[in-house]
Amino acid sequence: MSKLKEYRLERRTVTIEECFVEAENWEDAEEMGHMDIQDWEFCYDEEEIYSEELDNVVNLNAERNRRIENDKA
Repeated sequence: MSKLKEYRLERRTVTIEECFVEAENWEDAEEMGHMDIQDWEFCYDEEEIYSEELDNVVNLNAERNRRIENDKA
């Protein structure tokens, strides 16, 4: 029987949506997309999954602590 190893997985998802606005220029159009409520329509999404082998549980705990600290910053 083979020994199981522990892996950390990270999934990155990108969602593509579109809407149509009337504006004087592209800067105003982008601002409207950020500031105003628009009727965004889903187009598609993409996802990628990355894996990283961890040596032991200590590394897993260190990784969790590092991510928590990065999220606080």
